[in-house]
This record gives sequence, C-alpha cells and structure tokens, in this order.
Amino acid sequence: MRQFIQGIRNLIKWFPLVWKDRDWDYSFTYDVLKFKMEQQAKHMSGNSIFVNSPAYADHARTIAKLIECVREDHYGIEYFNYHECDWEFNPVEGKPGYTSLDIRVTSEDFDSYFAKYSRVYKQILAGKINVGFDIDTNSKKEIAFAISHYNENRCKRILYSMLEHNLERLWT
Repeated sequence: MRQFIQGIRNLIKWFPLVWKDRDWDYSFTYDVLKFKMEQQAKHMSGNSIFVNSPAYADHARTIAKLIECVREDHYGIEYFNYHECDWEFNPVEGKPGYTSLDIRVTSEDFDSYFAKYSRVYKQILAGKINVGFDIDTNSKKEIAFAISHYNENRCKRILYSMLEHNLERLWT
C-alpha cells in the first residue's frame, strides 16, 4: 500500500512536467533532468541518509543551476545585454518576396563585458582559445560573440563533467 501511495504522489508531482513535455526539442530533456536534480537535492537536504548527503545535495543543486543556464542559453546570449541594435528587414533587389535583415548597432558597452571576462578576452585576442570560427579582432561585437560562445560551451562542459562524476553518487 505504501508503494502505491508513493506512486500516486509521484504521478501528481511529475504531472505538470510530463504535460508540458514534447519530443521535438532537447530542452525538454533538460527540464526532466533539472526537475529530478531539484527533487533529489530536496530529498537529500531533508533526510541525512548518509554522511555526505549535504554535499551531494549541493552537487544536485549546482547541476540543476547549470542545466538552467544551458537550457536558457544564459552565456550564449549574455553579450546582448551590452549593446543595442536596430533591426530592419529590407526587400532583396531582384527577388520578390525575399527580405534581408540589416542589423545596426546603435550603442554598445562591450568594454564592460570584456572586463567581466578579462581572462577569456585576453586569450581570445592572443589566439589561445579556438571558438570554432574566425574572429575579426577589430570588431568588438565579434569578440563579444566569441566570448559568449566560449562561455556557453564551457558551461556545458562543466555540466556534463559534473553529471559524469556525480550522477551515480547522488543515489548511492
């Protein structure tokens, strides 16, 4: 009877997540994993099952936070907070129905962004970090984009490394 009641509680707890789930985007997989990590952290925080429960709860919470950063593309779009743009769609000459997107930077504060990630900024300028595409080092916008791309990939590497090293430990 106890397992039946726990099963009903699980159905109720997971129902909102399952209701919103779709098979066509990886972000829903992150949602499931994040929810599981949050539930596991809550369980370990409330029940000192073993000596390392508080540390494992912290690991689970950190994994959940990293999942949120990856899922929301936090680092990938962070550089947008440091500049303003005007966007304009213009018709393409000789191709009726086609438009091109013209983006014009109206203001920027990339120097603050570079100061925030000064080590990465210096390494990108020195060519020590390969972001997988060519960068015009005279273009602040391209450098900022490269930093954001690098930070997003670094966040993913940390997340996957933490999963690799901690996932099985969280349940033992």
